[in-house]
Amino acid sequence: MNILTTLYFPQTQLPVHHRLPLSLLFDQLHLLQPVEKAPDHAPVPDDDHFMESDFCQVHTPAPLGTDRDRFLHLVQDIRERKDDYTSQLSALTLAALSGKEQTQERSHNDILGALRQSHTRTPDSDETLWQARLVLKIGEILDTEEDELNLEIASLSEQKDRLFKELKGENSSPESSDDDDDLFTGILEQQEQISRPSGATLRNRFRAWQKLYQAEVIPDLPTIWTTRCQESAELILDAYENRSGRTALPLLQLELPARLPGHDTTERIAAFHNETANLHQTLRRKLHELTHREELILAEADVLLPEAREYQEQWRTALDTHFPGARYGRLSLTVHLLANISLEHLLRDDGQTPSGHGLLAVIS
Repeated sequence: MNILTTLYFPQTQLPVHHRLPLSLLFDQLHLLQPVEKAPDHAPVPDDDHFMESDFCQVHTPAPLGTDRDRFLHLVQDIRERKDDYTSQLSALTLAALSGKEQTQERSHNDILGALRQSHTRTPDSDETLWQARLVLKIGEILDTEEDELNLEIASLSEQKDRLFKELKGENSSPESSDDDDDLFTGILEQQEQISRPSGATLRNRFRAWQKLYQAEVIPDLPTIWTTRCQESAELILDAYENRSGRTALPLLQLELPARLPGHDTTERIAAFHNETANLHQTLRRKLHELTHREELILAEADVLLPEAREYQEQWRTALDTHFPGARYGRLSLTVHLLANISLEHLLRDDGQTPSGHGLLAVIS
């Protein structure tokens, strides 16, 4: 295995300040998206998750095809008129996806019908998948707006601090890299203050992603899945415990920088990769071997990955050298082993005999 890849979920787009920390560990990252790009689509500057060559690979299960324009028209309508009905539509589609009683069925069908008014109605057999795509696109809209709001608030906060410094006679021309660091530190602080979506909303967003994932088998997807959403991780870990009768096994815990570096980001990442090249190669091999083992009767971290502490220390030393914690902050990435059931089998739940092993990386 030459590269270490991961499937990132349930988000369907990945802004640069979330992507870069992951690029320290993974060589390639895969995303599912609810609607395919136009055939003549070309990357643009603000489409940042396509900017880095080959790092992000995007898949659209069951492409919309001739329904694509109709779906995008609906999404644009939601974006422009969200004050009228986005929250109601979101709640109703989420309720449908979470399997609640059908007391609201007429309401959500009425809303969808009104939204589509001049368009041909989607067949009933495709309704759940259509709703899942809508939930994910609404999630993208909300994520983008939240990122923009965080950036604006952090920028205003930084301007305020600079004005105070000028009034106090302090240096008003700090290095640009320090400005960048201060700005992204502010973003993180603002994210903690802005109200987070409810746990139910986040869990239902994952269920929408699962509906999309189940729509089509995409060959050669990574066996390692990664999420920053604790609710999504809990749903998977609970499903694994219910299915297997055992708990997932924490195998490895690595730290990542919490925020974007300054202007020398690319150089710092390259230097980190250079220093940890041997460690990366070892981790790729070990994790690949784990997912391809025969059935595990006894799953213990000290037996399956006895060198974990050594790997963690090597990683931490290199990270502290290139991305000091005091400046860049820290995230924790924990890799869990789901013995004897791959994530593919667990989420499809198609009645087939489970096989393989899954690796779930949870960022906190």
